[in-house]
Amino acid sequence: MTKADPAAQRHLLSLQEQDRLIAKLGAERRKLPVLATLDDLRETETRLQRDRVAASTAVSDARRDVSFAEGEVQLVRIRRDKQQAVLDSGAIGAKDLGNLQNELTNLAARQSELEENELAAMEALEAREAELAEIETRLATIGDEIAAAEEQAGTEGGEIDKKLAKASADRETIAEKIPAEVIELYEQVRARTGALAVVELHGTVTSPITLDFSLAELDAIRSTAPDEVYVSDEHEYIIVRPS
Repeated sequence: MTKADPAAQRHLLSLQEQDRLIAKLGAERRKLPVLATLDDLRETETRLQRDRVAASTAVSDARRDVSFAEGEVQLVRIRRDKQQAVLDSGAIGAKDLGNLQNELTNLAARQSELEENELAAMEALEAREAELAEIETRLATIGDEIAAAEEQAGTEGGEIDKKLAKASADRETIAEKIPAEVIELYEQVRARTGALAVVELHGTVTSPITLDFSLAELDAIRSTAPDEVYVSDEHEYIIVRPS
């Protein structure tokens, strides 16, 4: 059985309180509301970045559509101007005059149709560019919000980190007063029971939790030498007795 001076055993209670404080502060650190806000902001930023890629692709496609529409209009315009020049020159015979005039009429109609397509393509491009600009604006805003939240998280987390550092230093001071083998036993019990490892006993009353012992175990506790570290068979906790 592990042995330790009764005073050293009682230091286990202080050690446990520091461990509980450290665990509590760690949980507070992880659960800072601003951290949840940061997660939401970063998720939104990631979604907007995907939207920006899609919007940029849409703008590129729309620009190609405008370029293609402009090219088609230009080809028809060149053909129409060339045929109009032939007509205006008077160098065409009466036999071909009707055909040329029909072609010019068709070219004018075709040009009008293509110009409408060009206008539609330009309007679509403007809409895609507006969508991209809106996403860029929202990304800039989200970036500012993330920076502000990160600063807040640093401030709030820093305050808890100071408390954690002090609690850890205090724990080290307490641990120096306890034999290494007792610390090892404490850690083993703590891992097995899920954080709580040490229970103080006064008569038949225990703290920080209430335990019910059988008469046989109470007799075993009372008969155990004061310098022997007692681990409950029934509850698996280290039982610290009055000095």
